[in-house]
This record gives sequence, structure tokens and C-alpha cells, in this order.
Amino acid sequence: MVTTKTEKLSPCVVKIEMEYTAEEIGSEFDAKYAELNNTVSIPGFRKGRAPRVLLEKKYGKTLKDDVKQEIIQKGYEQAVKDNNLDPVYMPDVDFTKIEFQENAPFKFSVEIEIKPDFEVKDYTGIALSKPKIEINNEEIDAGIAAVRENYAELIPVDRPSQMNDLLVVDQKIICEDKAVMNEPNSEIWINDKLALFGERETRLDDGLKNKRPGGVFTMDMKIPDKFPKKEFAGKSALLTIAIKEIKEKKLPEITDQWAKDNGFESLDVLRSEITKRVSVNKENEARRDNVRKVEEILLSKVNFELPEKLFEAETQNYIYKAEIDMRSQGFPEEAIKEQLGKLESSSKEKVTRNMKLHFVLDYIADKEKIFVTENDVNTRIDMMARYYNQSVNEVKEYFEKQGMMKSLRNQIKEEKVMGFLMEKAVLTEEPAKKSGK
Repeated sequence: MVTTKTEKLSPCVVKIEMEYTAEEIGSEFDAKYAELNNTVSIPGFRKGRAPRVLLEKKYGKTLKDDVKQEIIQKGYEQAVKDNNLDPVYMPDVDFTKIEFQENAPFKFSVEIEIKPDFEVKDYTGIALSKPKIEINNEEIDAGIAAVRENYAELIPVDRPSQMNDLLVVDQKIICEDKAVMNEPNSEIWINDKLALFGERETRLDDGLKNKRPGGVFTMDMKIPDKFPKKEFAGKSALLTIAIKEIKEKKLPEITDQWAKDNGFESLDVLRSEITKRVSVNKENEARRDNVRKVEEILLSKVNFELPEKLFEAETQNYIYKAEIDMRSQGFPEEAIKEQLGKLESSSKEKVTRNMKLHFVLDYIADKEKIFVTENDVNTRIDMMARYYNQSVNEVKEYFEKQGMMKSLRNQIKEEKVMGFLMEKAVLTEEPAKKSGK
């Protein structure tokens, strides 16, 4: 039986020491060789009958490494269990550098990070405000305008192009007589956000206006230094956009018939539906405000150190996710570098807040016996499957392959804790804020 002891080096760091006698190590090897003998085939011997010396010759190194990893894992698990530890970060162990011999005593130590030790008091009965929901005509009109935009038609027009038109074009970029880009029948909206390779390009604004079908706009440009095709990176090129068709957005007239054509009995029924949507949006916004207030109140009640290595890992993960997000949106390399430089400092504050809030909500979950059931997980996966139009098995398999099931469970648990806190809060209704007629 492994002997373990622990030493608390700091609020979040515990040193685990484990010790095995030579006899215990020998027993581990005996059991492992017996198991191996019954599973492998050695020429000239029946399974389970091969001499150990032959097994040692063929499998000795691999088996020794297996025993080493297993006894370290056993010792670690025993120490965690005996001392009621709650690890949050386990360092990578290079087993190849650990001295280990058969039939010899073995000692090993490792430093792990554990949950911070703290207490949260008075987390129920938090005072919150509940704004009275009122909706004005301007908000309803804005909602109808948004619906109207969704049902707009694109009509070909015979006039010079102008702002907010949709152009059907053939566009290409030529560098040293080679095509860098060739996109026939592509579409360009003329607006004040036109960009080229992720960079705002104001010359396109005026260049694409006042053109007729058959017109051509050309522009000298420089290909970005970080362009994927290295043979073109940083070189001068020519952009050519040939206008084939001009379309303008035609908004439908707001009438009872238009409302009926789009699934509503009348324009009044549509306005009523928009009113409900605006009301729900305001209620959700008010709830989000209260959730943020609860979070800040909870954080103000605690003061504890965070596990250092876990904090570093979470910070790097935060920055990595931000980089992936920017790349997926087509940000140019220089812009990504600039933003990542800013994130190096700002991310620490955000990660600190997120980690502390996670530990606080986890503390409350333990106190209030709030658990995540398999039904909770299955319900969430089913909801995501319907949202992304995928099968339940596809979504579940994705989360399992990405190692995200634990993260999903944590998210569900934190939502359940916040729901509990909101139910236990004391709500005071306040007058509606006037924002229009």
C-alpha cells in the first residue's frame, strides 16, 4: 500500500509525496507480468506458460514504463482521496526523467494546484430592480422596418450605380501577369465599409459609384505582406472590377395585404407581434443587467488568490481563442498582431474576473447541492442539434472529440446556480424609462 503525505506550500499549491517499498514495487511488476503472460503469444509456449525472462527481454522496457506511470497515478489518486483535495491543475510529468527500478524502493513528489479556500456569505436575498416594461411607437416602427428589410426585393435598374446598390461583377487581381484572384459573377454592396483583404479601402467607395453595366473600375494596389501565396506577398498588383448588373433594394409597402402575405392576419396583428418581441427583448436585457449586478456583488464578497499555473493556462487559452476568432473573420495579419498585443494586458483582468466568478458559483453549487444531471446535458445537446440542424449524435460526438463535455457541464451548472440566485433575489419594481412617444 502506497504511503502518501501532503504539504501545503501556498493557498493554492499542495506538494504530494508518495513512497513505495521494494516489496510493493516487486508485487506491481509480478502482477503486470502475469497479466502480460496471459495476453501475448511467445513462439513455442502456450499463453500463460512463457518464462518471465523471455517476457522481460521482449517487453521489459515498455512494461517498466507502464508500471511507473500506474504507480504514480495510484499514489496521486490515493493522496487526493485521503486528504480530500480538489485539484484544478496537474502539471505535465516527464516520466522518462523519473528514476525507477524493479525491486527497489520508490519515492516521488509532485506539486499540484487546488481550488482556493474561501467562503461566500449572504448570497441569497440580493436586492435587484425590476424595470416596468413600456414600449413606444418608435420601437414598434423600428421592428416593422426590420421585418420590411427582410422582405426587400433586389430589382435590376438602368441607371448609374449609387450608395447601397448591389453590384454583380467580375473581379480579378493580376500580379506579374498572373491571376491572384478571379471571381466572376460575385456581388458587392456599395457602402462605407468596403474592404480589400480585410483592410478598409476608401477608394472603392467612389470608384464603384456612378458606373453603368459594362463599366470597369481599376485600381493599383499592394498585396499584403502576409498573403498566403508567398510568390505574390508584398507585391504591386492591379484590381479590375467589371460591372455586369446593378440592383437596388426595393422595400415593400406597409399594408394589410403585405402583412397577410407574410403570415399575419393584418398589420395590427403584426404590430402586436412586434410589441411582444420588443417586450421579450427588454425583459431579457433587464435580466442580463441583473445577472451582471449579481456577479459583481458576489465578486465583492470574496478575496482570494487564484491558482497561478491554471491562471496562466486560462490566459493563454483566452488569447488563443481571440486569435482564432480574428483569423476566421479575415482580419489582416498586422491587425491581429496589434490586437493580440493589447490583449496581453487586458486579458489578465478579464480572466481573473472569469476565474473568480467560476470558483464562487462552484462554491454555491456545492453548498446548495446544485448538480448537472444527464438529462440536463442531453436537453442542451438536443437544443444545439436543432439550432445547428444536426443530429444529436453528431453534436455529442463533436463535444466528446473536442474534450468539451466538462466545459459544457460547467456552463450548465453555472446557469443553474445563477437561476437559483435570481429566484432568491429580492426584486423591486421601478418606473419605466421613457425613450420616446
